[in-house]
Amino acid sequence: MNTKKTSKTNRFNKPITKIANTKNISKSVPKIRVLFVCTGNTCRSPMLEFCFKSFLKQKKVLSKFDVKSAGILAEENDLIADNAILALKSLGVVCNSKNAKLLDQNLMKKSDYIICMTEHHKASIEKDFAKANVKVITMAAITNGPDVPDPYGCGIEEYSAVLEYFIYACEDVFSFIMN
Repeated sequence: MNTKKTSKTNRFNKPITKIANTKNISKSVPKIRVLFVCTGNTCRSPMLEFCFKSFLKQKKVLSKFDVKSAGILAEENDLIADNAILALKSLGVVCNSKNAKLLDQNLMKKSDYIICMTEHHKASIEKDFAKANVKVITMAAITNGPDVPDPYGCGIEEYSAVLEYFIYACEDVFSFIMN
């Protein structure tokens, strides 16, 4: 137990030694909670989740973030697409297995930033946060580019192109969150 002795005097001017518990004095800073959203949570949002985690790890700040992904129409427990895994691995991004997660109110409320792949995704959830303290934005708004195309059902080239965009966009996402 971390302790610190503090002294006070009582009405007889005799010191009173008190053991103060200093174990919980330093308060932990809450993590920045980032949620990436796409349609099925099998391609774009999990690729960006893994890519952004890798980026944060390289910057040595991953422990300050809680990064997740979900889909507005996801089938719970669908697996991340094989081509998404191949694209991630080919560019050296660590990819743990991931099951699709359906976006729900609880997950949204536990987020500081909800970053959507398209304007359609944003529009479908934004009404729920008109008065909440959650920032809902698209990747296009962050990067000044177009909506992120969906590579679902396409070849590895399309997945790799989306992932390359994410790798370059991570710095923009990080800057947006930190400003």
